[in-house]
Amino acid sequence: MQKQDYTINVPLLSSNYRSGSTDTLGLDKHERDSDHDHFDDRFEQPSPTPSSSSSRRPSWNYRKSIPDRWLLHPSTFGRLRTHFALGVVLVVLVVMLLVAFGSTRRRGYLVSELSDGAGLDQASNLDWSAEDPGFRNYDWQKRRPHESLTRMIDALTKAEASTREWLLVTRPVSQAGTPIGLAQSPAPSPIRAGPATVRVGAGPGEYRRGSRDKFVGFTGSSGPLRSMFELVLIAVSSVVRWASLQEEWETGRQPSQCRNAPWMEDYARLHHEILNGKRPPKVLEVILLGIFSSLLYGVLTDRALLITWEDLPFELFFDSVIIDWAQPQMPNSHRSVHPKLALVGQKLFISSITPARPDLDNFFSKGVFEERRNEPSWLQLMTNRGVTLRSFNYPNVAPAMRERGFDSTTAYACMADFLFRPKPNPLRFITEYSSLFSLPTVFSIAIQVRTGDDAMTDPQRDSLNTVERHSNFFNCAATIAKRYARRDQKVIYYLVTDSHTLEEDALRHFSDRVVITGLSRSHPEIHQKTESAEKGQGSMYDVPEHERKRLLDGTTDALTENWIIGKTDFQILSFASGFGKLLIHSGFISNPFTAVFMKGVDNQTISLVAQDSEKNFPVEFALTGPGEQDCANLDSLSSLAQLATSWSVKGFKSLG
Repeated sequence: MQKQDYTINVPLLSSNYRSGSTDTLGLDKHERDSDHDHFDDRFEQPSPTPSSSSSRRPSWNYRKSIPDRWLLHPSTFGRLRTHFALGVVLVVLVVMLLVAFGSTRRRGYLVSELSDGAGLDQASNLDWSAEDPGFRNYDWQKRRPHESLTRMIDALTKAEASTREWLLVTRPVSQAGTPIGLAQSPAPSPIRAGPATVRVGAGPGEYRRGSRDKFVGFTGSSGPLRSMFELVLIAVSSVVRWASLQEEWETGRQPSQCRNAPWMEDYARLHHEILNGKRPPKVLEVILLGIFSSLLYGVLTDRALLITWEDLPFELFFDSVIIDWAQPQMPNSHRSVHPKLALVGQKLFISSITPARPDLDNFFSKGVFEERRNEPSWLQLMTNRGVTLRSFNYPNVAPAMRERGFDSTTAYACMADFLFRPKPNPLRFITEYSSLFSLPTVFSIAIQVRTGDDAMTDPQRDSLNTVERHSNFFNCAATIAKRYARRDQKVIYYLVTDSHTLEEDALRHFSDRVVITGLSRSHPEIHQKTESAEKGQGSMYDVPEHERKRLLDGTTDALTENWIIGKTDFQILSFASGFGKLLIHSGFISNPFTAVFMKGVDNQTISLVAQDSEKNFPVEFALTGPGEQDCANLDSLSSLAQLATSWSVKGFKSLG
């Protein structure tokens, strides 16, 4: 079977890359007319509604949005002169263009557009029969959202329900990826993102007054009263937020914080050429933890990133959108996953586990970036500390990062967009929640309360975890809502906790605003081991067969629940919490702070200390913890740099 040409043609993310009519899920005509692609079989294609066939944009009814006292009355002022009316119109247009231009510069488009078109071919005709059948056949079954969300949905207006339904239908299609590695189908599909759902469904409808911009950091005075600037910003941002949904309807892609960066197109081409033997082999293989840092240094040193298994295959939890990052070898058969990747000699394994800060900096800036930049050809890296943001402070590394377009605020957002998407069923579940949080009439706050492992194993101890005990989190949420939500917005708390008691108590106290997922709370790594594993033989995940699916489902549950955190407007998170022990097989993504990093917006997060959580802190946190935060004070808001510093270099596991 002859492979397609892998030529990559990447338009600037800010350009109007689609021309002509694209009324069939955003597919260009040459794609619709080409041979049938198995990729499209993975989606339940939505049928365009009558509104999607028209090119007319939903209109903003300015008359309903402007108070009567602002309008000139004919009986008082007479008929406006033509040139004066024209001047007013021009001023309004200039203001709207400035707002739109500023918004576009901040947001850009998803980097999944790098893979629009034919996509990159995967290695085909691979024999996976020697690998574990439980892994090969694993699929996270569809879940229904929790009844707490269903109650919220039932209370939506007709217009709100229409907008949510549009998002619910289109986002699981446009935000999907392609299965690779062990998860690939018998006939592997070209790697690309799902088709852009251009003008499918009713879209956001007419402009309605509604919310703060979901893509702008919070700002304003720290006093108890809103400043005039804050009031103006909130009023303007309601237009911007509706405009972002309108943009999503017109382009078929959800706006993103990530900008077009030089490294994306260049690295996609380099990675593909290395895996296909068109460049000398240079591989950086990462053992799951530290994926973001590994991708960063793979880009900086021209190495193809590959993610090996750490007991569980990463491709069972995520799909790819740009590159084939599946492990280099099949674990059991030791056959190459990439047959054209000719790795010569033995791989060199290097690790940095819980290092001192100077040692961590030296490991990456000197060891990986300089000393092992070109040799050996196969470098295997293991670390439990991330240095993505710290690397901006390395004198020898920072210039190379900026030259390639890395930005400290959006670095995680861009790399996450570039690497992976949730699998189809988890993505649909995530969209059940994110489609509600995206409504202009909703203001959502994530509340993540880490109470400790004992809450999941000892019901008597868990009974202490009440709303009253953790009232600082809910009081903070009320303060944030009062300060930043519009009076005509519905405030929703998205609660994530390891305590069943706290979930039930919160649903009783805040039945009109708390939603939960209802997914499992148990740590997947707490499981029954086989006799050989208990004796220290084999892997710690050498588990009985009946434990295998629970292990996989529990991991997916944790990943899904934390991914939703990044879809909220504001986050209140337990200080230095990894949502329990970081899952060694899911690494960075089971950390709720990572969802904030992938969102790529500064100053929308507050860290609070949960009751009894001090026992989980390293000694050095005794003097550096955040203490009791004043949620009404903007100084309490944490920047991404502050979150990274408090997490990854002071005794806790890596953000990547």
